Amino acid sequence: HIPSFILTQDGNNHAAVQASPEQQITTRMMRYVSFVMVACLSVIYADSSSQPLEEKHHGTNLRGDMMHSDHNCVTNKLLLRHEDQLRELVSVERETVSYHKTTTNLLTQVRDALDSLSITLRNNSMASSDLATVASMAAQAVLRGGLQPESQDGCSGHFSRAGSQCLLMEMGVRLDWNSARQHCRNLSSDLAVFKDANQFAQAIHYVNSVNHEGATIGMWIGGSDEAVEGKWLWVNGQLMPRGAPFWGTHESRNILQPAGGIAQNCAFMDQSDQYYLNDHTCTFRKGALCQKLII
Repeated sequence: HIPSFILTQDGNNHAAVQASPEQQITTRMMRYVSFVMVACLSVIYADSSSQPLEEKHHGTNLRGDMMHSDHNCVTNKLLLRHEDQLRELVSVERETVSYHKTTTNLLTQVRDALDSLSITLRNNSMASSDLATVASMAAQAVLRGGLQPESQDGCSGHFSRAGSQCLLMEMGVRLDWNSARQHCRNLSSDLAVFKDANQFAQAIHYVNSVNHEGATIGMWIGGSDEAVEGKWLWVNGQLMPRGAPFWGTHESRNILQPAGGIAQNCAFMDQSDQYYLNDHTCTFRKGALCQKLII
């Protein structure tokens, strides 16, 4: 048997007092109960301490998830709004480009139409002006009984002054076009050419003054399209003018000359058409209008 000792409260060793068996059992039970109570309290405290932390952590996570969800929602709304704005801008841009293209096409068509109208009006104005000049000067020549040369200066032989040119109307000869040209060359001249409507009008005045009796006659002048069909050239290499007031019309079909095609390649002044130009077969025999230019 091992004796048990009881210590006093001041911690000093006193005489050992042997406890009874009942006291020993009671002491052991109290110690055991105390230990169990302390253990239970520790477990309860641990559970109670960990639960708020878990709930707090869970609450923090929940609030974070909610904030994250709210942030994502706002971001998505902003993206959708920007997408709508971009879609509207693209639509407006497409409409603007289409409008500019349509406007450009319309302006181009208007410009082309105005250019065409301007050219037509200019040609008509020039033709009307030239025709009026020829008609006026021809009428004056008829009233005066023909154009009288102002001076023989610069014109020799039988040539007569007509503005800036010396002319000789050969009514007494009947030659084909090539022979008529050679005839004029033998006289130090060439078949007549007309650089403008004014010079053509002067030539008409001259031939009216010479042929004042109105004899039916045609006179070769220096124009042909023998080299290239349809390309009428003067003997000096310059392009011949077309249309009024130079060329006449076919008396039976009212077709503007030249209209003889490949068979008629030489130009002449036709008295029956008021000396307007016509085309004829180059081998046909006619008179000649020779010309010297005054420099």
